[in-house]
Amino acid sequence: MKSARAAPRKHIVSARIKPPSESSSEGNRGFKYHLWKAIKRTVLNVLLVVILFVVLFFTDGFWLCESPFQISPINLSDVEKTTTSSKSTKKDESSPPTSAAGENFELMFVDHLFENVVSGPESFAFYGDYLITTCADGKVLMLNPNNQSEPPTVLYSRCDTPVSEKHCGRPLGIEMVNNRSIIFADSYHGLFSVNLETKKQTRLFPRHDDNDFDLMNSTFKFLNSLQVHEDAIYITHSSAVYQREEFVNAFLEPDCSGGIIKLDRKSLEHSLILSGICFPNGISTDSLDPDYLIVSELAKARLLRVNKHTGEYTVFADGLPGYPDNIRTDGKGFWIGFSAVRFSAVSEMIYERPFVRLVLKHLNSMRLMNPVNLVPPYGLVGYVNSKGKLVRLLHDPSGQGSQKISEAAPYKGHLYIGSYHPKFKWISRYQMKT
Repeated sequence: MKSARAAPRKHIVSARIKPPSESSSEGNRGFKYHLWKAIKRTVLNVLLVVILFVVLFFTDGFWLCESPFQISPINLSDVEKTTTSSKSTKKDESSPPTSAAGENFELMFVDHLFENVVSGPESFAFYGDYLITTCADGKVLMLNPNNQSEPPTVLYSRCDTPVSEKHCGRPLGIEMVNNRSIIFADSYHGLFSVNLETKKQTRLFPRHDDNDFDLMNSTFKFLNSLQVHEDAIYITHSSAVYQREEFVNAFLEPDCSGGIIKLDRKSLEHSLILSGICFPNGISTDSLDPDYLIVSELAKARLLRVNKHTGEYTVFADGLPGYPDNIRTDGKGFWIGFSAVRFSAVSEMIYERPFVRLVLKHLNSMRLMNPVNLVPPYGLVGYVNSKGKLVRLLHDPSGQGSQKISEAAPYKGHLYIGSYHPKFKWISRYQMKT
């Protein structure tokens, strides 16, 4: 009968081979030991960060730190004073706002469309009675608000089942062109057009025949929003360093490597007309002069007015009460979706203190804490007139009607409101008051 003890391997020089029962017992202990070490290391890292945070907090260490750049104080001097009643439509000039931000409850009373059909509806285009939206799960959907039981039409999708954001893509800004086609920016894969009649899809940037241009290894790692003109398409790229899934790090750093790309619609040649701005996001044509673009510089909570030919810019609207995302014009002014508010104590501590930014970026990079989850679930939309004055704010302090807003698009007397967050599973529709 052969011995149960196995012969040693040639490269093992151990003097004794342990029985299977003993080896198994040690293997189990080894697994538990290494698991405990990993947990202990993670806990100790977090504990050290918390201790350092507390020490600096109580010694005024991080309160004395200067911000890496200046963000203008919130300016609401031109915002109309509204009552807090959800059913009142009259202005009450003698009644002060209920908070420093002129809080009201307008966005709490909205319709929820397409619940659990959409995920993170980012931006909107309109095709007759149909609504088209880009979604956080990598899809572009065409929906019928007048018949929500009608199945959505999938206009763009790279994955049948979720794999990863980078693989499946993340469509963001979208525009309707000649009431026949849509053009949208997939943050990872480029700029695409889809003919709504034939459903033909074409990649515009990088050009469909240019397989040598690697977008993710270029300086355009984070395509975001776009504005279509007759001869060119203007695209914001939010960072030359970080991709979309790392947008929190780009914001917290803060990273100011973003810019505006100009894409010639005939030749599909591209050029960079502006660089060195901090997280450019939404973009729209100036309602007074088509030679200018209005661009949201999210990290500085302001809007820029950019000459589309020279790239020269001035500050158009400053001291905004939130961080501006997409911009939509009604031909007179601009509706702004705010991805987060600035006027809560938590938001101020998180976003306007450099030490806190550093700690949160470290924790986010370690996948231990996502700062987005610390932000209060607040919904805020603003209206900026053609002179750059913020004149109206719509609030949802509860976050139940809308929150973490990416866009508020006006169409036929309503605002269609979306969110960049994947857990936002509906489209909010707000009926505008005349």
